[in-house]
Amino acid sequence: MIQSILTKVFAGVFLGGVIGALVTGDWIYILVWSFSMSAFILLAVFGGIRRGRTADPFSIARVETVTRTGREQDGAQELSVRLTVAPAGESPYQTTTLARVHTDELRTFTPGTIVIVSRLGPQRPDVTIVPVGPDTVTARAQQARTDPSVIPPASSVPAWETATTTTPGTPRPGTRRLPGGAQLAISLTIILVVAAATTIPAWGSISRAAQSVAAGDWDGTNLITGRFQQEAVDAVADVVGGYEFTNIGFYDTYLVVDAPTTPGASTTDTYMYRYGRAWRDGPEFIQPSDLQAELFDGAGLDFGQVGAAAELALEDAALDNADVYASVARDPSGQVDGPVISISISGDYGSRSYVYDFDLNLIRSN
Repeated sequence: MIQSILTKVFAGVFLGGVIGALVTGDWIYILVWSFSMSAFILLAVFGGIRRGRTADPFSIARVETVTRTGREQDGAQELSVRLTVAPAGESPYQTTTLARVHTDELRTFTPGTIVIVSRLGPQRPDVTIVPVGPDTVTARAQQARTDPSVIPPASSVPAWETATTTTPGTPRPGTRRLPGGAQLAISLTIILVVAAATTIPAWGSISRAAQSVAAGDWDGTNLITGRFQQEAVDAVADVVGGYEFTNIGFYDTYLVVDAPTTPGASTTDTYMYRYGRAWRDGPEFIQPSDLQAELFDGAGLDFGQVGAAAELALEDAALDNADVYASVARDPSGQVDGPVISISISGDYGSRSYVYDFDLNLIRSN
């Protein structure tokens, strides 16, 4: 039971890890689905080994009815034997098996006879009557011949049959079988709930991807030309503790931001936004010589204008196989008093650069 639940749990973790990895590209999700897949396989393999090792392949049984099938070959009759099987440590059950018995031995197969049977496994009812068995099983058979209580009466033992092409199987005694597709529904529910829980850190990315697809914008999650630059900058600002930055670099799937180590500090750190989350990456490699001259306040800016500026620049440049990069910083030329959007485009046969203000006025290009 526990193994079955754990198998479904790891299946859900695997599914959630795959979805998270596909949507966010986060290496953590790659580790998640890799680990869960390994755990799922180990549970299946070692669970099967454990069941195989603990299952006793022999048991005792009592003959309830004997019917000749009419087939006879080489002096042996084929019998349909109804048995009450009593495996050690498991629930007893009734089943039917075929046995070939020489004619002169038919008298030994009468109702009430105690026999030894070989079983295919704990998950199947099929048995074969065998002449001898291990000492422990032989001892139980001898006990059953003198003590009728060793094997319960047939009237109190349920049937357990293997399904055939014409008749349905019956559940293993001692187990509960939910009606219809209830078991499948429960299994799927466990898997989906665990998968959803696994993707909780990626829900923002999943939501943005879904919004983009719903809007028919397949490039919507691109952080240069897409739709969610503002959300990314807001996430970084939460880590920085404010909207004072010196530079924001926009790439397809991530941002690189330079900002004060703490609000009001004289040193700067590099911050990252990727995989739908932001974090401090460490001290900026080159510290600014005049921090106040480079700082700008991004609190009132619409960073969605970065995508609009990139589209304007791409349309004007008209370069084949163009790669685009965007950044926001103070205008180094001093032509604009405040931050500007810089767009750099490179293609197969040239490159162009553009500078816009946040009203999308072109300041300069070359």
